[in-house]
Amino acid sequence: MMPSRAASDGILERNMVCTDARGVRILAIAPYQGLAIALRRVADEYANVGLTCIVGNLSAGVTAAQEQVSAGNAYDVIISRGGTADLLRESFSLPVIDIPVSAYDVLQAIKLSEGLKGRRAVVGFTAITQTADTLNEIMQLGLDIFTLVDTDDVSTVMGLLVENDYQIILCDVISASAARDAGLNPVLITSGGASIRQVFDEALRQTRYLRHYSSENALLRTVINRQPQRCAIFRKDGSLMLGTYQTDDGVMAYLRGIVNEVMAGDVRVVRKSLGGTLWTIRGERVSTSAIPHNDFCAFYFTGTRATPKRRRAGMSSFSRTEATKAYDRSLYALTSDIGRISATIDNSNQTGQPLLITGEYGTGRTAVALYAYIHGLHADMPLTEVDCGMMTDSSRDFLVNSSRSPLYTRHEVIHIKNFNSSDEGFLDSLFSTIAQTGVCERNRVIFSCDPHGEHVHRRIAYLKDKFQCVEVQLIALREQPERVAPLTSLYLSQLRSELPNEVLRIDGAAMRLLGEYAWPGNLVQMERIIRQLYLSAVDHVIRTVDVRSALALERTTYPQGPTGQDVAQTSSAHAPTDMSGLTLAQVDRLAVEDAVRRNGGNQSAAARELGISRTTLWRIRRQ
Repeated sequence: MMPSRAASDGILERNMVCTDARGVRILAIAPYQGLAIALRRVADEYANVGLTCIVGNLSAGVTAAQEQVSAGNAYDVIISRGGTADLLRESFSLPVIDIPVSAYDVLQAIKLSEGLKGRRAVVGFTAITQTADTLNEIMQLGLDIFTLVDTDDVSTVMGLLVENDYQIILCDVISASAARDAGLNPVLITSGGASIRQVFDEALRQTRYLRHYSSENALLRTVINRQPQRCAIFRKDGSLMLGTYQTDDGVMAYLRGIVNEVMAGDVRVVRKSLGGTLWTIRGERVSTSAIPHNDFCAFYFTGTRATPKRRRAGMSSFSRTEATKAYDRSLYALTSDIGRISATIDNSNQTGQPLLITGEYGTGRTAVALYAYIHGLHADMPLTEVDCGMMTDSSRDFLVNSSRSPLYTRHEVIHIKNFNSSDEGFLDSLFSTIAQTGVCERNRVIFSCDPHGEHVHRRIAYLKDKFQCVEVQLIALREQPERVAPLTSLYLSQLRSELPNEVLRIDGAAMRLLGEYAWPGNLVQMERIIRQLYLSAVDHVIRTVDVRSALALERTTYPQGPTGQDVAQTSSAHAPTDMSGLTLAQVDRLAVEDAVRRNGGNQSAAARELGISRTTLWRIRRQ
């Protein structure tokens, strides 16, 4: 068979035809023509080897190999030598096998150099110099050996050899050309027939193993693809390694977006509704000893037709990351009140006892539930929030009776909130289902409610007795007026990072008004009012008149006080009918004195009636 290119091109190529249909296809990049001839000669001894041999050294050899692959030629393995082999490994995913330089090959070059006069040295990369060093030590040859780290070292070493009067250089093809240019006599260290047979045997062995593992891989992929549960494996950078789900409906993009959360251990199971399908996704970090220091993210997921929204009204699902973001955005997170109850929450998390959170509207019950979930043992599972106050007849029926209800899950977290807003019939059905089906044994359950209202105390007592709930009570804002000023400042600081306009300060009198206000809506109301004041501030200052106007508007929003009293009445119902000419402070004092008289001098009762703190009442009386 004739070479496909002229020898003058510096490239020699020959294609061997495999006699076996499963023959091994080898691409050989020979740094010099003599090696190419030897490779082709030895290849003739292997009936099951198909050889493409190209002469090319270093980058020229890499370019020639890339041209072969780009032309559509498929190979099982690449063989080359020295620095050329190293460059090929950087450019190809195929196995690259070094053509070895044996002790016999080096010894043969040493013997050839004995007929030449002059000082001798061995120059080459590690593959050559390690073997030469061993022979030199055993045979006491007295050779000087110079190891190259990079091709750029060749000219430097040759200059050093010339300066030290070396004449004979035993080297590879890279150094031989530089030696001739420097006026030195190179003796080429070549790979003999035994070394070439060794590399062919290694190529056959590696190909056999690779084909075996490829067949196993194909079989496993086929089995995985036939499973009803889909699978996707991502690398740490988000690139897909294996996927059995091909539909472009946003599922794979969603999975790619939570790879970092799974790798960090924040997510293990999540539910996500996409394109009318509810996906239950389990993610885990996996590794294999075959690929050390390289972990992967594996997802296993199944989809079912999503429940109509009307059937899930009032129900929401959160992952740990989503819950953390929601908690961090809440005003409650700025109050530092969590430090007062965190030990109780931690104990509940450790024992698995249900948690009961009680507090008036707006005191942060939902935020505390999020905190308990985030710091609990099941934070890598979904949190389902059931808002009884937002449910419809259809969603109530779904919650209690459907097999797809969150009440029938396992090892998840369920937050049943605002059950004080539900009718007695539904609560009987809900609590009966929770008790009879062992919801609290299978899941982490959190209850929360406003303790004020008809029949609520009876329900709270039932939960505590039946399910051994651990209770935490949240304090109304009017009972801790000292928190209003620092909380206002913290929230204003947070708003500066969120909103475009900037508030530099709030008047002292304006801050006092905020501290003296009863806050019937607690933190929810406060967050809304402070944001409104921030957005409407003139000249970057929140003034007393702004606060007075904002609080006046609240009389229509909260006509009832925290315990059901009329807000307007609690502050002025018993003031003199004719208040013309009186200052606001005088009106406030008249209302306070009247309330104290009505309560028989009991200042605590008067403060509760007026919806203010005892400290505020005492200060008003002293004015």
